[in-house]
Amino acid sequence: MKSTAACLMAVATVVTTAATASAQSLDAQQPTAARRQSNLVFVELGGNAGLGSINYERQIAGTFGLRAGIGFLPGFFDDGTRLIPLLGTGLLQQGNHNLEFGLGVTVAQQLRTHEVKVVGTGVLGYRYQNMDNGFTFRASITPLVSEEGGLFWAGISFGYAF
Repeated sequence: MKSTAACLMAVATVVTTAATASAQSLDAQQPTAARRQSNLVFVELGGNAGLGSINYERQIAGTFGLRAGIGFLPGFFDDGTRLIPLLGTGLLQQGNHNLEFGLGVTVAQQLRTHEVKVVGTGVLGYRYQNMDNGFTFRASITPLVSEEGGLFWAGISFGYAF
């Protein structure tokens, strides 16, 4: 697990540095009126928290953002699992249409035993974010990776940027 965590941290550092540098150059080129809204609230079906989640993302440096959410995975023979996705994300912008990418972790807590497991996750997909009214749609691939292996997963979401 330590080697997986170290690898994820190294990749996250590289992505963060690249996204921040790219964001600063893109942000400097945009006129003030056309700048993207900094906050995003959205509901995701599938995605980084299993079956679904409610999420908040904040753009902190141009097109680089931090995201946190909460989801729940019902259990068939237990009380279920709380899932908390935590990611760093970046956007490559072309008006309202964006390529979204990011890395992070999903913290899973089994509610009956309180056992906690941390799995690596990522996001690669399309984001439509209307600059005028804040409507946002996302469709992405969201793999989950742990010591036991990986799960190819995907998600769609709808939200509001402000």
